[in-house]
Amino acid sequence: MNARYGLLLLLLLIALVGCREDPGSFDYSTHEGVRQPVEFLPGPTPYVSGVPRLWLQVFYEPAGDERVFPFNADNTFIFAFDTVGDGTGAFTVNDEDEESSDRVQGEVSNRIVHQGFTFWGLGVFWFQPRDISQYTTFNISLKSTSTAAATFDEIVLVFTSGAANPAPTVTSSVGATEYGYVNDGEWHSITIPISDLEARGFLPFSVRSPLGLGGGEGTLGDSFLIDDVYYQ
Repeated sequence: MNARYGLLLLLLLIALVGCREDPGSFDYSTHEGVRQPVEFLPGPTPYVSGVPRLWLQVFYEPAGDERVFPFNADNTFIFAFDTVGDGTGAFTVNDEDEESSDRVQGEVSNRIVHQGFTFWGLGVFWFQPRDISQYTTFNISLKSTSTAAATFDEIVLVFTSGAANPAPTVTSSVGATEYGYVNDGEWHSITIPISDLEARGFLPFSVRSPLGLGGGEGTLGDSFLIDDVYYQ
């Protein structure tokens, strides 16, 4: 792991200890009945019946008889990291849901907006560790706005596992660019083999954070889109 990833992980871990919960953020249900009907996109890799997918209850929209396997919503929560790390600082990304019709799957994607600080981060967390060892890949689609290339040229994906509470014992990270992400204003769908994460210490049988994202300094208002997030 190079020096910039090491520094970013240190910032993310500090933020994780004291970050504040984002109440109601990214809750698709609050928008039902408001949107105009739009075409539902199946995604770059359409669901195949009988092949289990794990939905993290954000950034993905199951439909019809698609058999996606979410965990109980009471055990899943999203944090937007703050600047201080003790719950009193300003959020480093938008703490309210912003949706976009520019998407690769479903009806909407989610927009993550940089708040102009020296780092940014957010993550999905479970109160209790979960066994996701039946899945072999992690999948995510990302798109930066063309004007935000300098801000999001190195998006880091962070996965945490282990039995300790509140802090996980193992933090595994990869750069989105390692798997084909380019900050060019276009959608890029990334597939990360779980074996790659395991090589960096990830414990798929005891996962506390199935997804974290972070990066460095940026301009207030710069944004990127996230969509089609699932394990398979």
